[in-house]
Order: sequence, then structure tokens, then C-alpha cells
Amino acid sequence: ASNVLNTEEVLSDLRGWQAYIGHTLSIIENFRFDTVLNQNMHIEEVLETICRKLEQLQVIRDKEEIIEKLLERQSLGGLGIPNMRLALFHAKAEAVLRPAVRLYHLDNPLLIKGMDKKYLDVDRILLLLAPARISKEGLEVLSEVSSLLIEDELAPILESGNQQRIIAFFTTHLYKYVLAKIKKER
Repeated sequence: ASNVLNTEEVLSDLRGWQAYIGHTLSIIENFRFDTVLNQNMHIEEVLETICRKLEQLQVIRDKEEIIEKLLERQSLGGLGIPNMRLALFHAKAEAVLRPAVRLYHLDNPLLIKGMDKKYLDVDRILLLLAPARISKEGLEVLSEVSSLLIEDELAPILESGNQQRIIAFFTTHLYKYVLAKIKKER
């Protein structure tokens, strides 16, 4: 029996792996931290501040559309992660020009409804933004980022505020995720 593989299948696998690796690299290399001085601000004003800056950085092109999507998502259910002091805001929209993962520190905690329907004080917002036409692989990598939020080891790392540790956590887990994808698809 021949050990020669089907060229089309091999090329398809390689393209898929390239897409996973490309999106993972992009997310890790473009992961950013920022602080929002949010004294006396409601969540709408915090999102306005965040989105105004993202518009200036050309990550998004229409901040109003993004704010609307984020608030709409919030109205559907709690976004606070219990025991993490963190809220996960995410949106997929035409106005998103490139995928973005941003971790914002709030200098004043906000009361946000949690995923368990109880209100909690949140002093960090993890923002995940995806273009409307993002590939299947890109969406899967962003979904993996959000699934990492329930990892027990993340809470103390976020609490530390140490950006290198936070990046190392996400980099390590996304690297393992891509390796598993490549092994599984063989």
C-alpha cells in the first residue's frame, strides 16, 4: 500500500492549520490592556469611552453600532463572571474591522449582573470583538479565549494585575488549543 497522501486533503489541512495559527498569533500579538477612569460613570459611558478609543485606533469604524450591540448582549443575560470581578463583553459586527481582545481595568467597580443572575462588583472588562465575516477558525479561537475565563487558575492571575502573567496564561492555553486542533484534524 502506498503512503502517498491525497494532495487536496493535505492542502486543506494545512490551510486550516494556518488559519488557526494566524488567528491565534493575531489575538496574542494584539492583546491590549488599558485603564478606564470611570468615576461616576454608568456602563454605557464606560463602553462609550472604550469604543471611542477603539475607533481612533481603527479597530472599529462605528462606535455607536458596537455600543448598541454590547448593550443588547448585556440585556439578554448577565455578563459578570462570578468570583472574578470581571465582565465579558463581546460582539460580532460589520463595524469591527479586525478581531480584538482587550482587558480593561476600571478604577471604580461597577455593579453588573452576573451569569448566575446575581449582581456583582466588576473592576475588569474583557472585550472580545469580531468582524461579521470572521472565519470559522477565527471565531473558534475567540470562543476559546472566552472559555478560558472559567479556568480556576485565571482568577489569581487577573487579581495580580501582572500583564506578563496574564499574557502568558492566554498564550500557553491558546498554544495548547492550536496543537490539539492540529493533532485532531490529522
